[in-house]
Amino acid sequence: MQLQKLEMFSCGVHFGHKPRYWNPQTEPYVYGKHPELDLHIIDLDKSLILFDKALQFVRSTVQARGNVLFVGTKRNAQEVVKAYAELVGMPYVTSRWLGGMLTNFKTIKKSVEALTLMEEQFQAGRFEGYTKKERLTFVRRLEKLRINLGGIKAMKSLPDVIFVVDVKHEAIAIAEANKLGIPVIGIVDTNASPAGIDYVVPGNDDSVSAINYYAKNVAKVIGMEQEKLAEVIKREAADRAAKAPKIIKIEAKPAEPVEEIEAELLEKVEKTMKKTVKRVTKAVSKDDEVVPVKKTVRKKKIETKE
Repeated sequence: MQLQKLEMFSCGVHFGHKPRYWNPQTEPYVYGKHPELDLHIIDLDKSLILFDKALQFVRSTVQARGNVLFVGTKRNAQEVVKAYAELVGMPYVTSRWLGGMLTNFKTIKKSVEALTLMEEQFQAGRFEGYTKKERLTFVRRLEKLRINLGGIKAMKSLPDVIFVVDVKHEAIAIAEANKLGIPVIGIVDTNASPAGIDYVVPGNDDSVSAINYYAKNVAKVIGMEQEKLAEVIKREAADRAAKAPKIIKIEAKPAEPVEEIEAELLEKVEKTMKKTVKRVTKAVSKDDEVVPVKKTVRKKKIETKE
């Protein structure tokens, strides 16, 4: 994807602030001063190069399956940032940056879990035993959580990079990212400081058309890489399926009835007993006299009488 300087110009990216608000740290990015409008003009050649560099970093982040957090809480940026972040399924913050949103992420995550549970309860309509006042309090709290945390509800871990529309307005977010070592891509106007910004993009951060230009291109790069990533994941799944050992299906024999099993066992026992009797009979000598038990008893009785 190639950026066009003419498109930047038509979106008003080159318009800076009045000289009295100028931050000298942005001097390398200032082309000059507009005599009639009394505004600093930003050098679009440098903006083009630096924005392209930032987009390359976004591309590599998405290729590594990372997440980009969109941040734009100023009124001009809210709707635009939210729309493009949702378009590519990335987290965003557009209402208010809560202190500790990054540095105290564990606590924020608990609040997000509470939001999820409340939404489930609201959708299921489980309000039995609630008074009218309690229901109203519940709905108000739910709405507040949605406004503040709705954009990061699907963010399971810290972002890999944050994209900030106005670095002066989002100073707390940048400070937290710097503390945690999270790279920052920031739009730096002539009244702001580029300190703490890993990927500086000199440009107008007030015009809706300019903000739309930045967010659109960041989202476009993310969308393109997501499509490529989906194809890679699909191929990997196919390769794993091809390499996986084939499962041989073994058909189980139907179980025999219990009566048949018992009959077979009895038959085997009888055969065994017959063989045992034959062996014992052969072992006894033919000359041995076998006296029946009854006759022996009678003979003893006769001898006693005499």
